Amino acid sequence: MDQRSQNTASTSASTPSSEEKRKPSCASKFDALYFCYSPVYQMSQYYRVGELDDCFGKWSELYDCITYGTKLASDVKSESEPTCMWELKDFKTAQRDWDHVFNREGGEKQ
Repeated sequence: MDQRSQNTASTSASTPSSEEKRKPSCASKFDALYFCYSPVYQMSQYYRVGELDDCFGKWSELYDCITYGTKLASDVKSESEPTCMWELKDFKTAQRDWDHVFNREGGEKQ
């Protein structure tokens, strides 16, 4: 190997390609799923294998592609949950506070 091929091999191995960095396109997965339900494909599968294809594998690939890099709500840990501006109270506490604010001293209202 000459000097130039060694340099290109070392730089390509050390830096990740741009396709690894960005989310893959799911168009090819959708096209494969769409083609899976075509009569031509189903009849060729029936001729070759003896049964129709349920296309479950294509659905799985499309789902995996769509959800790639997406975090589910259960997986996301909220570091700083927003505090609620309302204080939730049970009925007795709410009634006591209401009476304290609006019914001062034996039922007098202000």
